[in-house]
Amino acid sequence: AREAHEHLGQLAEMTLAMGADEPGVFRFLPDEIEALIAIGRLDEARTTLELLDDRARAVGRVSMIASACRCRALLAAELGDVDGARRALDEAFEHHGRLSQPFELGRTLLAAGRIERRGKRRTKAREALTAALELFDRLGAALFAEQAAAELARVPGRRGRAGTELTATE
Repeated sequence: AREAHEHLGQLAEMTLAMGADEPGVFRFLPDEIEALIAIGRLDEARTTLELLDDRARAVGRVSMIASACRCRALLAAELGDVDGARRALDEAFEHHGRLSQPFELGRTLLAAGRIERRGKRRTKAREALTAALELFDRLGAALFAEQAAAELARVPGRRGRAGTELTATE
């Protein structure tokens, strides 16, 4: 996350200095926001998120609004506002429903799984993480599939099983 911010932060500064207003030019901003959240620079993440969200909504760029909602959910969760995070995720999924961007949907599912796992909603976390993993596998997005699998492995408790499949202990 730190290395991502080193590169993306500079890119964000240059792009903003040029006066670019089109959200499509800022496709990297959700990555920068997630990096800022991961390294604990929450005020900067909030400021960057507000800029992205304002510009995306001003021109009705649905894909960027969905990404901004995902980032808002991650930031809210980091601040301990799980209900706010879930509301932001609901809005993100609403916007994803109007798009055909499976990779971005996968990223939002991954975020949802992480948030639900932290919120101790194991079934919802498993559902979101499994959907993200399957989507990333279909897309050949190996690094994101690894993240989803790692998060899925962190969900405690029993996993639902089909049929008569038994665990090693059983």
